Amino acid sequence: MQERDVSTASYEDDVYGWSVRQAELLRAGRYDDVDMENVAEEIDSLGKSQVASLESCYRLIAVHLLKVLFQPERLTRSWQVTIVRERLNAQSWLDASPSLKPRRAALFEKAYSQARRLASAETGLLMRTFPECAPFTLEELSSEDYQPWTSLADPAAPGT
Repeated sequence: MQERDVSTASYEDDVYGWSVRQAELLRAGRYDDVDMENVAEEIDSLGKSQVASLESCYRLIAVHLLKVLFQPERLTRSWQVTIVRERLNAQSWLDASPSLKPRRAALFEKAYSQARRLASAETGLLMRTFPECAPFTLEELSSEDYQPWTSLADPAAPGT
């Protein structure tokens, strides 16, 4: 497979090639040749993507915590693994971008609102089953010490 020449790649036709070329230009100090408008747009998009990724982690954790709390009899190891994995992912995002920390509460609130709808769809339980205010705190959602399944008789038995 032949490599494509990125020196002429345009933002509209080849974002990858364009981004390689823009990085080359910046490293070479050729600022007048840089597509500043689109570079700025991409940098802004990167920040928004990090916010969305952290929110997604919170949403997935919240959905699975709701399922554990409201359908404990259907608990699977997969739910537990998802909670652990997404807690690790959320912490990775916060470690990589500490400036996200002040936004955590707002992201948690939005993610929980969406998690209620998803939990209802996944469980078949009515939306009103899930409280409008989260039955766990942001600290609990984020903490590996918060494991509501440990109080269940046999958390590994159903559906593993």
